[in-house]
Amino acid sequence: MKRQAKALDLVDATGLMPPSPLLTADESKAYSRELHTVNVAMWANFTICIAKMVTYTISGSNAMLAEAVHSLGDVLNQAFLRTGIMKSKRAPTALHPYGYHRDKFIWSLIAAVGIFCIGAGVNIVQGLNALFAEKQLDFLRANLAVLGISGIVESYSLWVAVRSVSQGAQAAGLTFWEFVKRGMDPTSIAVMMEDGAAVTGLAIAGVSTWLAHSTGQSFYDAVGTISVGALLGLTALFLVQKNRQLLLGRAMNSVDTDKVLKYLAEDPIIRAVYDHKSEEIGPGIYRFKAEIDFSGEAIVSRHMDRLGREQLYTQVDMALTTGDTKYKNLNLILKAYGKDMMGALGAEIDRIETGIQKLVPGIRHIDLEADRGRHRPNESGAQVYSQVPLLLSSSRRRICARGSKRHLLCARHIPAAESVAQLLCTYVGASISHGPVQERLC
Repeated sequence: MKRQAKALDLVDATGLMPPSPLLTADESKAYSRELHTVNVAMWANFTICIAKMVTYTISGSNAMLAEAVHSLGDVLNQAFLRTGIMKSKRAPTALHPYGYHRDKFIWSLIAAVGIFCIGAGVNIVQGLNALFAEKQLDFLRANLAVLGISGIVESYSLWVAVRSVSQGAQAAGLTFWEFVKRGMDPTSIAVMMEDGAAVTGLAIAGVSTWLAHSTGQSFYDAVGTISVGALLGLTALFLVQKNRQLLLGRAMNSVDTDKVLKYLAEDPIIRAVYDHKSEEIGPGIYRFKAEIDFSGEAIVSRHMDRLGREQLYTQVDMALTTGDTKYKNLNLILKAYGKDMMGALGAEIDRIETGIQKLVPGIRHIDLEADRGRHRPNESGAQVYSQVPLLLSSSRRRICARGSKRHLLCARHIPAAESVAQLLCTYVGASISHGPVQERLC
């Protein structure tokens, strides 16, 4: 395993990997928005944390300590989020060919666990201890002043996060809440949730501090601390659930999936689509796979329109009229035509993939596999996919007829004749028949 990893690293170092895709303009803007949001929140919470710790040291308010711990946890969590942003920008490697987009989900999950443990856990424990400890609270004005200033700073950070999420929703063509529900920007959404909980927690801390001073009962201060912890716990659980879904490999949303399937269903060379799957490998970035039942007749017809039918007919006619008893010339023609058909199928798949990516730009990787019909239903009344009748009989003469042109395929070598007849008539678009026609002996 270590040797394999070293070999893959060597491939990267020697530049044998295909060039990594550069960030699009929209992705660069999204990364800039996320970094700005996280940086503003991190510095705001760091400043507030220092102010709250100083005030707690002076006043001894448990609610103020809860808020200080909350702000410290926010600073650490936003540092985690920033790490996730930077790591997710790394280019794909041989070990990680789909890139590092999921690093955002991993570090967002770590941040959510940090909120739950540091924010919710510490605050609830501190509040429960305060319920059994009578303590006189002083410095009401200092406490309320710090809470008020913190509220202003946190509100600004919240506004920056909300604006970032709104811009992301607008760029994705979604409503604000639909964007949040899908979790398409886990970093900005995490900051927004944290700042929203912070502003609400400051209001709770302010009310509980005022009640404790007014009544002389530290009970209210303890209840405020527990309430802030419970609020942080709910926020953390929401973020954990969202990032869990993304890490497990959530499918593409139903709206975009329906767009892709409708596009495939309307394509002239596709008969049916089987076993389609999608997965979100990054915020708004997907991979899509499907097994396709291609219409061979439609592909051949489109290819013949580009190539020129008469050119092929002339080549086949010449091969059959030059005494080619072992079908060498015809074999060469069919091999060349088969090679052309493989290229034609590849070109059609490239066209379909380009159309899908234009329809849903977030689909970064597409795998379309040709299905040979094993998924086709065989019950009574099932659709018949083949439109080219092959009516081979036990007659010694097989005749491929197309319009006024008739070619007699000698049955001296029965397997070879059947094989050539099937290939010729399937690709050219003719049908096999037999009967009294002008014969040309082998």
